[in-house]
Amino acid sequence: MDKKLNSGFTLVEVTIALVLLSIFAIAFLYGQSGNYNDSIRMRELLTLHRLTDSKIQEAIINLPQFSGATETDIKEGKFDGDYEDYSFQIHYQKFTIPNFEQIMKAQTENKEGEEENQSQEETATANNSYISVIYKKLQENLEKMIWQVEVIVTNNLTKETYRLSRWVRDPKAKIDAKFQ
Repeated sequence: MDKKLNSGFTLVEVTIALVLLSIFAIAFLYGQSGNYNDSIRMRELLTLHRLTDSKIQEAIINLPQFSGATETDIKEGKFDGDYEDYSFQIHYQKFTIPNFEQIMKAQTENKEGEEENQSQEETATANNSYISVIYKKLQENLEKMIWQVEVIVTNNLTKETYRLSRWVRDPKAKIDAKFQ
């Protein structure tokens, strides 16, 4: 009869089993909560991206008249419907190319240690004047034709922002190919 009473688990064994089971359950739930938080964050980023992409597509379709005033004009607004907590800003920026003289100055500073004879210097100067004229014409044309559109969407509750920019061509700009 004593054998029947001694068969089974003791209180210590049951307590140890419950502690181990609790540790594994906590570790599993902690991992799942991390996945859940990552999913929420990813959903927020995807929403921001989708809204930003749609606004930049609208901005590209409805291009303003490009001028110097366009650069300082920032269009702001809020989204409707399910996205009332989101706002946007649209910036237009002119494309700029560095000055040719600055580029050449930096290039000559790099060559200061090298010795050149007189004829090489004269040839380089003549080539630079032709290149300078072509470069300036290219610079003028590109700065008239190309603009950058940047859209910033913000979740006003979480203050999370997302930026997206595209280069656009001014459809009214004309290429000037006349060299003077």
